[in-house]
Amino acid sequence: MTVERVESLDGKKCRVCFAEGGFLPLSAQEAERLGLSAGRSISRAQFDGLWQLTERRAREKAFLLLKMRDRTRSEMRQKLCQAPFPDGIVEETMAFLEEYGYLNDERYAAEYAELYRARKSRAELLQALLRRGVGRETAEKALGGCGEAGAGAAIAAVLRRRGYGKEGGERADQKTVAYLLRRGFSWEEIRRETARFQAREDGVRTL
Repeated sequence: MTVERVESLDGKKCRVCFAEGGFLPLSAQEAERLGLSAGRSISRAQFDGLWQLTERRAREKAFLLLKMRDRTRSEMRQKLCQAPFPDGIVEETMAFLEEYGYLNDERYAAEYAELYRARKSRAELLQALLRRGVGRETAEKALGGCGEAGAGAAIAAVLRRRGYGKEGGERADQKTVAYLLRRGFSWEEIRRETARFQAREDGVRTL
């Protein structure tokens, strides 16, 4: 295997590109210690050893990312490619993570919907999942249970936070309604919940 070039990435890391195709990400110190520079050759056994080292590092990177929070398949692939790891290692790592249940877009979408259904509209939840790389069909399925109850709780939270019916008068209330519409709540959901909210507030004031 002949080194074609060594590309510096951030001063500490480099990408060793081979004339036969492909590359390996190494630390600058490792590349220097191994004498990897343009025109130099290494044996196939040495290359295989470095490839296995890179595979381990890719898995370690993936586990570190998952330790911070769950990831969708799309997010994980993007992060590993940006690291950067070779495509072959990225795909091997993805296959390992999926085989052992570390990546599951269906589970991710369901848990995300459950966590945020009381704070976001269905449209907001859908767009958030799509941005994270969840397929539309998977996202729609996860949001199947996000109906009136979830929308009502999210709208009520906004109404309380913005002092609906209390502060600023009718103009302020109109701005709150416009804000909810921009967030993706339907007019029917907003109309229904503002009526409920006002009835509750009126009931509290008469106690």
